[in-house]
Amino acid sequence: MKHKGLKRIGMLLCIVVSACNLSEPMRLVGALPGDIYITEGEESGLPKELEAPFSFAADVAPADASVSQRLYETARTVDVKLFDLVTVKRMQVHQRARVMLMPGGQSIGVALYMPGALVVGMTSFAAVNGEMASPAQEAGLKAGDIILGVNGERVKNAVHLAVLCTHGGDTLSLTVRRDDAEFCLEVTPVQAAEDGFYKLGVWVRDSTAGIGTISFYTMETLRYGALGHPVTDVDTGSMLQIDNGEISLARVIGISYGLQGVPGELHGAFGGVNEKIGALRSNTEYGIFGELYAPLAHPIYPQGVPLAYADEVKAGDALILSSVDENGVQAFTCRVNKCFPQERASGKSMIIEITDERLLSATGGIVQGMSGSPVIQNGKLAGVVTHVFVNEPRRGYCVYAEWMYEAALSQ
Repeated sequence: MKHKGLKRIGMLLCIVVSACNLSEPMRLVGALPGDIYITEGEESGLPKELEAPFSFAADVAPADASVSQRLYETARTVDVKLFDLVTVKRMQVHQRARVMLMPGGQSIGVALYMPGALVVGMTSFAAVNGEMASPAQEAGLKAGDIILGVNGERVKNAVHLAVLCTHGGDTLSLTVRRDDAEFCLEVTPVQAAEDGFYKLGVWVRDSTAGIGTISFYTMETLRYGALGHPVTDVDTGSMLQIDNGEISLARVIGISYGLQGVPGELHGAFGGVNEKIGALRSNTEYGIFGELYAPLAHPIYPQGVPLAYADEVKAGDALILSSVDENGVQAFTCRVNKCFPQERASGKSMIIEITDERLLSATGGIVQGMSGSPVIQNGKLAGVVTHVFVNEPRRGYCVYAEWMYEAALSQ
């Protein structure tokens, strides 16, 4: 009889366990991730559908605290238990702060000044001896190099470089930066037959300017991020080194419509002293960064928005904030088509598609100058526009706002 009783109990337990395994709550338990991320002051995201016989057990559980609060403040692991006895799932808890940011969307002009003089190309010229000369190329200088100094004197700009190289035909020692390395090259300027000046035979540039969009700024420090991608040289394609610069509010004065295979473009004007809004400090893979001179009011989100962490961004409806006419910042509908799982920063985090007919009729989709436009999803700053698909102007890449915010903090 004793054995029969145990057998019946065992069978009953098997039935209960089988029922639990087939139940909707058990399916939800099985779908729970091994790691959960809890943002300060927000719900934990654990399924509310889970009911008895399952329960959550945290390391410490103050009776007067909400589940989300005690998980954020005290828990390192969470156990999901069956009948408060058997642990069927264990999850690691990761706490993170709630970050508030002021979104952008304003069209800005970017003026960037480089250290020294950037070599953008080589040239040869007729020397006084009747031969063709290209001293810089013969010395080993390359496009993309930055000439920082001549005979130990710092090069201020392209005009200053020309002055330093025109005094006679003595051999010069150039301090050059190539990629992340600095070295010296010796070059002897040659006197040109055309005008009698001594020349190196290089084309150089010391500044650049363009139109983009501000992405966000921190309300406490006024630290801003913009563009979502680096400023690169139009001739060499290399990311430009920066000495200093400024950003200004820009006025959109025209639009080149985006077509398949032909990227569109916003045409803007900027440059007035009263339009300057911030200092430009760094040019990085994830955009440009610096500090605003004063807070910028936002017409749609005057109190700012929370930062969305990368794992919070999902496929679905969203808004893109951008300025494409005299009306300033506007919110246009878009859709996040695909999110790429990323544990560390990458410039291509998700793909969006413009769905707003107003924006499509005005621009054809994403155009040059909209880079940096913030993407809002579920009331949070989810991403920043970086590139348009040339053959599909309705669609483009975005970087997760979390990565750009981290880049802003590290500059």
